Amino acid sequence: MRILCVAIAAAGLIACQPQQHRSWEPTTQTVPGESLLIQPSRPQVVVGGSVQLTATPSNPTMHLELPIQWVSSNPDVATVGGSTGPSALVTGIAPGEAMISALDAKGVGGYVHVRVL
Repeated sequence: MRILCVAIAAAGLIACQPQQHRSWEPTTQTVPGESLLIQPSRPQVVVGGSVQLTATPSNPTMHLELPIQWVSSNPDVATVGGSTGPSALVTGIAPGEAMISALDAKGVGGYVHVRVL
C-alpha cells in the first residue's frame, strides 16, 4: 500500500489517502467550513485525453478569490493546465491515479482524485 499526500500550506491542510490499485475509489474531499468543491467529483480520463475540472465554494456565502493555483500530485500520470481561473484542464499522461488540488488566493482549497485509464 502506498500513501498519497498533498499539502496545501497556505490553508494549513494536509490530505492523505491510502492508494491500493485493486480497490481504488476516486473521491472528492472537503473540509468543514470554507473549502472548494471540485467537479466532476469522479473524473476519469484516458491517456492523451483531457477533462475539465471546475472549483466552486462549498459554502454559498463564500466568494472564490482569484487566482486559483491548480496542482497535480503525480504529473507523470496527470498534468493540470496553467489556468489561474475557476476551471482547469487535466490531461492524462499514463495510467494511474493523481490528486488534483485547487487553492484560491485566500488559502481555501479542495481536491479530487483523477483516474487515468
